Amino acid sequence: MSARHLIVCASMVALVAGCPRQGDGEGQGRSSGGQSTGPVGSADASAIDATNAAVADAGAASEPFPTEPPTAAAGVEFRLPAVRRTRLTNGVSLALVEHRALPVLHVRVILRGAGALFDPRDRPGLASITASLLREGATGMDSRAIAAALDGAGASLDTDVGDDAITLSLQTLPERAEATLSLVGKLLSEPTFPVDELDRLRRRELDRLAQEMAEPAWLSFRPFYRAVYGEAHPYSRFDTTPAALRAMQRSDVVGFHRDHVKGGAITVVAVGAITSDAFSQLAQRAFGAIAPGEVARPTMPAVPAPESRRVFIVDRAGSAQAYVRVGRIGVRRNDPSWAALTVANQVLGASPSSRLFVDLRERRSLTYGVYSRVSAAVDQGVVSASGSTRLERCEDFVTALLEHLDRMGSEPVAADELTRARTVVQNRLPTSIATAGDLAARVAELELFSLGDDYFDRYRERVAEVSSAAVREVGQRYYGSATSVIVVVGPARQLRAKLARFGAVTVLRPAQ
Repeated sequence: MSARHLIVCASMVALVAGCPRQGDGEGQGRSSGGQSTGPVGSADASAIDATNAAVADAGAASEPFPTEPPTAAAGVEFRLPAVRRTRLTNGVSLALVEHRALPVLHVRVILRGAGALFDPRDRPGLASITASLLREGATGMDSRAIAAALDGAGASLDTDVGDDAITLSLQTLPERAEATLSLVGKLLSEPTFPVDELDRLRRRELDRLAQEMAEPAWLSFRPFYRAVYGEAHPYSRFDTTPAALRAMQRSDVVGFHRDHVKGGAITVVAVGAITSDAFSQLAQRAFGAIAPGEVARPTMPAVPAPESRRVFIVDRAGSAQAYVRVGRIGVRRNDPSWAALTVANQVLGASPSSRLFVDLRERRSLTYGVYSRVSAAVDQGVVSASGSTRLERCEDFVTALLEHLDRMGSEPVAADELTRARTVVQNRLPTSIATAGDLAARVAELELFSLGDDYFDRYRERVAEVSSAAVREVGQRYYGSATSVIVVVGPARQLRAKLARFGAVTVLRPAQ
C-alpha cells in the first residue's frame, strides 16, 4: 500500500470514529453547522493519533506527485468478421456477419433514400414524422398490436433519422427472427399512417419544440448549418418548425413513403447467430413485398466559399451565460483525410485531455466544458467547437477558441502529444464493437458511407500513419478561423459590441 493510500485509510478511520451513529441524541455536542463541538473521546483521540502518525510516516516515504498523465496502453488489434452480401429480387441489399457469441440477432434496416435531406423545403421534419409513424399502424394492426407483437417476441425496435438515412434497429432472438423480421417488413411495405396517430405525434412534437427553445445548444444549430452550407443546401435544414408541423397532412406522409421507401435504396445489415443462407431466405419473405426501384439523391449545390468570418447572435434576453459554436465545412466520411482529421480533433477538443478542455477550463476557468467535433456525412460534414461561458467572459472565450483553431494549422503538434492522440483514437475502435449490436452499427457505417470492407481492419494502421505534417495540413484546410462561422446564443444587447471585432454581426430571433 502506498503512503497516499495509508493517509486516506487512516483519515477514514478518524472520520468513522468521530461520526455519531444513527439514533444518537439529536443536537448533542453539535453546532448549527452540524460539526461536532463536544469533547474528544478516547476513540476519537486514538484515531487522530493514528492519522497523525500515518501522515508523518508518509511525509518521509511518499512518492512525488505525478506531473505527467499516464501513458496510454498499446491498442488491441481488430479484424472485422467477414461480411457476406447478397441482394433480394426487389433490389434490397443484404449484409450479414455471423456472430455466435450470444443467441441474439441484431438487424439494421437502412433506408438510404429517406433521410432528412429528402425533406421538401416547405416540410422540414417530414422524414422524421414518417419514420415515427411506421410503427403506429400497418394493415390489420394498430399501434397496440404492433407493440404487443414485439413484446411477445422479446424484441425491440427503434428508429433513428439522420441527414442521409432512416435506420430501423431490431434486436430479436434467432428463433423469433421470422416473426419479427416479417413484422418489420410489413411496417415498411404496408403502413397505414393513421390520422389520429399523426395528430398525436404532431402535438407531441410541438411540445418538444417548445421545450427545445429553452436549450441554447439547440438554438445554435439552425443558424450555424444555414451559414455553413447556404440556404439552398439540403444539409442546411435543422429539425422541424411549428408551421411545418401544423401544415403536414397524412397525404404528405403517404407520398414521402411511396417515393422514398424503395427496394433499391434499402440495405439490411444483420449480425448474430444465423447463417447467410438462412437469413437470406427469411429476408426474402420479410422484405420481398417492398416496392422495387431506386431513389435519386437531391442535387447538392456547392457550399459557399466565404471571404471573411461571420458572427450570428441568437438574441436570448435574460441569459446568464452565452453558448458559443464556431466552425466551418468539413469532409465526406469516406474522404482519405478522415483519419488525420480525427487525430487533429482529438488533439484539439474531443476529450477532457484535449487542448480546449485543458486550457479553457482547467487553466483559464472560462467554461465548465468545451469540446470539438467532426461530423460524419455522405457529403461534406462540418468541423466545429462549442461550449458555454459567463457573459462577462464571452469575448475571452471566443478569442481563446479562435486561437486554438488557428494554432492547429500554424504550428506542428509535438511528438508526445501526437502519440497520445493517435493512441486514444486507435483505442476507441475496440470499445465501439463490444457487443453484436455495436458490430451491426459498424457494418451499417460501412454500408451507408461506402467505406469498403477492409476499412476497420486497416483503421489502426491509417491512424498510426498520421504525421504531425498531416495534422497541420488538415488544420490549415479545415480549422483556420479567418472564414469560420461564429454563433453565440445570449442577450444581444450585452454581446453585440464585444463580438463585433470578430466579424460582421447579424442578430437573429430564437429559432430563426
